[in-house]
Amino acid sequence: MAEHFVGLDIGSFAVRAAEVSGDPGSLTLHRFAQLTLPPGAVVDGEIIDSVAVTAAIKSLWDKGDFKSKKVTVGIANKWVKVRQAEVPALAPDEVRTSLRYEAQDVIPFAAEDSVVDFVVQDRYSGPEGGEMLRILVVAAQRQMVSTTLEAVRKAGLTPTMVDLTPFALVRALAPVTAPGTSEAIVSIGAGLTNVVVHTAGTPRLVRMTARAGALVTQNLSKALGVDSDRAEALKRGAGVAVADPQTAQAADLIANELAPLVQEIQGSLDYFLAQAEDVDLKRVLLTGAGSKMAGLRARLESELRLPVEMASPLEYLNLGRTNLTDEQLEASAAVLAAPVGLAMAAMASPSTKLTTLFPAEYNKSAAEARQRMLVGAAVAVLALGLGGGFVARQTQVISARTGAEQATVRSNELDKQVATLAPLETLKAQIDGKYAEAQAALASDVDMTRMLDTVTAALPTDIGLNSVNISVTPSTATATPATPGAAAAGMGTFTVAGNGLSHDSVARWITNMRQLNIILSDVWVSSSTVQSDAAGTKASFSGTATIPVTAKSDRAAQLKPEVDSK
Repeated sequence: MAEHFVGLDIGSFAVRAAEVSGDPGSLTLHRFAQLTLPPGAVVDGEIIDSVAVTAAIKSLWDKGDFKSKKVTVGIANKWVKVRQAEVPALAPDEVRTSLRYEAQDVIPFAAEDSVVDFVVQDRYSGPEGGEMLRILVVAAQRQMVSTTLEAVRKAGLTPTMVDLTPFALVRALAPVTAPGTSEAIVSIGAGLTNVVVHTAGTPRLVRMTARAGALVTQNLSKALGVDSDRAEALKRGAGVAVADPQTAQAADLIANELAPLVQEIQGSLDYFLAQAEDVDLKRVLLTGAGSKMAGLRARLESELRLPVEMASPLEYLNLGRTNLTDEQLEASAAVLAAPVGLAMAAMASPSTKLTTLFPAEYNKSAAEARQRMLVGAAVAVLALGLGGGFVARQTQVISARTGAEQATVRSNELDKQVATLAPLETLKAQIDGKYAEAQAALASDVDMTRMLDTVTAALPTDIGLNSVNISVTPSTATATPATPGAAAAGMGTFTVAGNGLSHDSVARWITNMRQLNIILSDVWVSSSTVQSDAAGTKASFSGTATIPVTAKSDRAAQLKPEVDSK
C-alpha cells in the first residue's frame, strides 16, 4: 500500500487537512476536511488561543477520518520573513550557519530566537570566479513555531515537518510547469494574503500581508449594520442583485475595499518585476477563501494587465474515496491548495523543500516525553509484578514498624520539596518586576518592519526615497494638527525626502500614503520643487506624517511572565 501523507493548514478562519498518496504529477486525494475556528483563536495566521486550536484539530481528525496522525504543518504570519540573499556556494549546513551569524540584515530575528532555512533559486559565477548561490531565506520566530507544534501535538498528532505555506501553494498549483515559465499565485484567506511568484516551480518572490478577506467582511458588516453571515454573502456576490438597494450599496463598498488590497498585490508584483527585468509573467492564479469576493478577479485583471485565472488543485489530482460529493469538492477547491501542498512536502523538489524549520529543542522535548512515558510504563509493570508476589508471600507480615518507616521517608521527601520550592516566591517577584519594566518599555513600541514593508509596497513606481526618518515618542495622544502640514500627536513622526518625475508623482505618493491610515495619518508634503536640466525634469519633495496609535506593535501583548503564580 502506498504511503499516505497529510498536510495541516491552520488558517485564521478554519483548520483544514488533506491526505494524499502517490508522486508529484500522479497524486491521489483520499480525504479532505475543514472545521471553522472560534473567532480570535488564530489572528493573521498566528495562534492566539492554543486550547481552542487543539480542540478544533481533534474534532477535525474525527470528522475527516484521516488514516495517519503524522502531519506536515504550515506556517505563514508576521513572525515569518522571506528574503533573497546571495552567498558563496558552500555546503547547506555552512550556508545556514553563515546566515544565522553573519546576515542579520537578512534575518530580522536574533539568532537564538529564530529557526532558519533556505532554498536555492539559481547558481552563478561570482565576480572573482567562485560559484555563488542566489537563495530565498526563510526565518521564523522560534516561539511561534514551538507554540504551533505544541497545539498540534496536544491534539494527538505527530508533526514531522514544518513548511512554509506559500511554498505549498506552488507545489499544489504548479506541479507541472514549462521550463522558464513564470506566474504569480495570489492566495487570499480570511486573515492573510500570500503573493508568490515562481519560475518553473522555483519560488522567486514571497510576500505575506494581513490585508485579506476578513477585514472586508468586518467593514461591510459595520457600514451596512448587518451580521457577519450577511456581510460574507454580500462580499461574495454583491454585484448580482443590483436592484436591491443593500446589495447595490455593498457593491460600492466592496469596490472601495478592494482598492488597497489590489494595490498591495500590484505593489508586490511591480517590486519583483523591477528587480528581475528578465522575467515575463504569464498569468496570475487566484485562490483562497477570499478569492471569491465580488469583482476581485476583474479588478485584478484590469489593474495588473495580466490574465487572472481561478486556480484549483483538483485538476492535478486523482480522486480516491474522499466521502465528498462532486459539489462539496468543487466548493472546497479554493481552500484545498494549501493542505494538499503541505501534504506534498515530504516529496517536494529541492526548490521548495525546507528541512530545518523544526526547532531542535522540540525534537528533544518530544523524545524526552516519549522516554518518560516508556519508563513510567515499565515501572508500573514492575511494580505490579512485585506487588503481586509480595501479597502472595507476605499477606500476614505487615507491621506497624513498616508503616512508620514509610511515613518517615515520605515526611523527609516533603521537607526537601518545601525547601526546593521556597525560592520560587522570590523568583516570581523578580520576574514580575522585569515584566512591568518590559511593559513600560513597550508602551510606545512601533512595528517598524510592518511599517516599512507596507510603505514600500505602496510606493509609486515613479517615486524614489532618498531618506526616511522615523521618530517615536512615548506620547499616545491623537490631537489633530492646528495647521496643514503640522504633525498630529501620536506614536511619533515619519519624515521622508525623495524625488519624482513631476508634481503628479508627488501627488500620487500623498494619495498612496494616505490610504495607509493604520500605520500613517496626517500625511503632508511640506515642500515640493521641480527642476529641469539636461538629464530631464525632477521633482524633489519633503513629506511628513504622524505615526498613529494603530501602528503600535503587539509585542507588549505577546509578552507574558513564564512563572505560574501557583
